[in-house]
Order: sequence, then structure tokens, then C-alpha cells
Amino acid sequence: MFKEFSDKKLGALNWLNKHQDEMFNASDTIFKWAEPGLREYKSSRYLADLLLENGFDTDMGISGMPTAFKSE
Repeated sequence: MFKEFSDKKLGALNWLNKHQDEMFNASDTIFKWAEPGLREYKSSRYLADLLLENGFDTDMGISGMPTAFKSE
């Protein structure tokens, strides 16, 4: 089990390293929008779309909040 966790962690780190520039761009974009909490409609859609484009299953509007999402 520990090896499985280590492989998953290594895979996540490799993905983050590979997409580093994209992550910095996403951070800068969201910062520029400066949406207030619980009204971050553009930001949450942007992040959810980014995750979908990279193969994650994403559910929007969880817990009755339109800006909340989860991705796996």
C-alpha cells in the first residue's frame, strides 16, 4: 500500500512539474479577476475546465453552491 501511495504522489508531482507554466498562468488569471468569495463564477469555471481538459472527472455545483466543484 505504501508503494501505491508513493507512485500516485510521484505521478501527481510529475504532472505538476510538466504543467507548471499552465498553473502559473491560471493563478495569475484568477488573481486578475479578483472575484469575491462565493461569487467566483469565472474562476471556478476556469479551474473546472482546466481540470476537465487534463482528464479529471469534474462535478460542478456540489453542496448546493454553484461555484463549488470537485475533481477526481
